[in-house]
Amino acid sequence: MNILELPEEDRPREKLLNFGAGTMSDAELVSIVLSSGGKGQSVLELSQSLIKEAGTLTDLLNFPVQKLISYKNLGEAKALKLAAIRELATRHNIKNKSVLKISAPGDAYEYIKSSLFGKETEHLYLIALNARNNIINKSLISVGTVNETLIHPREIIKIAVMHNAVSIILVHNHPSGEPYPSSEDVKVTQRLENACKIVGIGFTDHLIVCDNSFSSMRAQNLLGGGEHN
Repeated sequence: MNILELPEEDRPREKLLNFGAGTMSDAELVSIVLSSGGKGQSVLELSQSLIKEAGTLTDLLNFPVQKLISYKNLGEAKALKLAAIRELATRHNIKNKSVLKISAPGDAYEYIKSSLFGKETEHLYLIALNARNNIINKSLISVGTVNETLIHPREIIKIAVMHNAVSIILVHNHPSGEPYPSSEDVKVTQRLENACKIVGIGFTDHLIVCDNSFSSMRAQNLLGGGEHN
């Protein structure tokens, strides 16, 4: 059914304008973002089918861009709109949460996992902490395999100092689904930890993250000092 065939009060744009976003379904809101449907499918029908196939709206927004592009009647432009909405929502949630304190590796995982969900390449993030272990910044350091060529201690320390970090946590994902550090991960991490010691920045942990699990190098005694910083 074409959107224009709906009663005016049921058309997504008019409904939002007249009654507010809180009255609308997930599919109706998505249809406003997408703006248009495709061959033989209205934008509302497209939105409903996307959410149904993904399972939930959250699952849909967590899909990588390339997977979104592959959907019938979606294409690159619409997929990028959904990816932009996901990132805006993530930034909004981070800015509106109370101060986050890292007391255990699981805290860092809960904070960062939405940024890494569904990524098909390795992404390395630096989480900067203040003296109370509160998060003060999150920075994407690199995209690609974590190795000595891509990750230089100077760049890590530069970003940490820029944000006045007392200590840092590194996090990167393994698209393979195995949340265990490789020998290269360990080698690079220990090199970075030693560099941080020289300049007086604490190296709290390095997490290896997958979509539904993670591991902590400190908890595995792969960093100096075992389980404690």
